[in-house]
Amino acid sequence: MAASFTASLRAARARLLCRTSNPGGAVLQALDVGGEKLYERVARLAAGTWNRSGELGLVVGATVPAEFARVREIAPTLPLRVPGIGAQGGDVAAAVAAGRDRDPGRDQPVPQTLTPGLH
Repeated sequence: MAASFTASLRAARARLLCRTSNPGGAVLQALDVGGEKLYERVARLAAGTWNRSGELGLVVGATVPAEFARVREIAPTLPLRVPGIGAQGGDVAAAVAAGRDRDPGRDQPVPQTLTPGLH
């Protein structure tokens, strides 16, 4: 199971900024774009038409667990990069709860040594 998760991380060649963890991120990322927030639109497009080759992942900040959960709802299987734990104030337990992958085989922690260049 961890092998499939590691393979999906390596397949994600590009990470799109979706909802960042910085306090001012919402100024742009929460803008209404046709009835949805910009970060929701980015997640939806990354999970669909923008990801024809299966190489996209998203960056979602750990300091915004409600938005993080919404991104996971929209893009249930995309690999995620989650900055903001520690000094920025993100809570590990909240981030894990918000970002759990809907594919139980992909919910395995992967040591950084298995994912070079992704950190």
